This record gives sequence, C-alpha cells and structure tokens, in this order.
Amino acid sequence: MASEPNVDLSEIARVCERFGVASLRVTGAALTDSEVPPTSSLTFLVEFRPDAQRDFGTFFTLGDELQRIVGRPVELFDRRSLSGPDAPPPGGETHVVYPV
Repeated sequence: MASEPNVDLSEIARVCERFGVASLRVTGAALTDSEVPPTSSLTFLVEFRPDAQRDFGTFFTLGDELQRIVGRPVELFDRRSLSGPDAPPPGGETHVVYPV
C-alpha cells in the first residue's frame, strides 16, 4: 500500500487478531508506483487461522472494518476460495499487511 501513507497498520493488526486472521495481503493496483484514485478499491487476500470463526458475518464485518481503516472501498477474498471472474489471479504479486 505504497500510495496509502496514512493507513494505521497497528489498527489493521488489532482487527486481524480480533477476527482470527492468520495472514492478510494486499494485491492489485495498490502495489503499483502510480497513484491510485481515492475512489478505487483496495484488494485484500485473507487467510484465517484454523480455530477462527468462518461465516459470512465474520467475513463481511472484517471487510467493513478494513474499509473503515483504509478509507476507501475494499474487495476481500478468502485465499482458500479464489475463483470466479472477479477474483485476483492466483500467484499474482501480493504484499503482506499482517502479520508484519
């Protein structure tokens, strides 16, 4: 998230711990050197710990919390279920946001 200097990574870490996240990565346009328009979404790939609660409510609330922290729309994908036309390509470039 090179173009997001005001993102509070400690707040992201607290949210990840609360929701049982093992790994959170950002991918897509946020990794480029070009400026990302403020209305563009950030794409995150999440992996949950084996003991984490995994349901739609948890997943969507995590997405809402990330959106609140980064101040822009968020697309959240579970790395275990990457498929479909809107999913980021598997094996694409990512940057670890949590844990750091």
